[in-house]
Amino acid sequence: ALEGDAAWRRAVLDTADGALALARKDIVEADRKLVPAWAALRARFGARSYYGDRCLGELVRLAEAKGDTRALRRYRELLRLRQGG
Repeated sequence: ALEGDAAWRRAVLDTADGALALARKDIVEADRKLVPAWAALRARFGARSYYGDRCLGELVRLAEAKGDTRALRRYRELLRLRQGG
């Protein structure tokens, strides 16, 4: 397991990889990348960050692709709160 700067930098890369997996319709790979990336980014940057918002946006897309309405509501609410709206 990566720690410190290496962990959040990996999470940024995993967000990009997860977004690419979504574009390829590889839901399993996107899920494998995005969920842990969000946890690492939230732990590193807290409630507000550019990288966290990007990851949450991809998690919204992932939940939509999976048809997971519960996760979709949760991620949209987190993103809305993070954006101050």
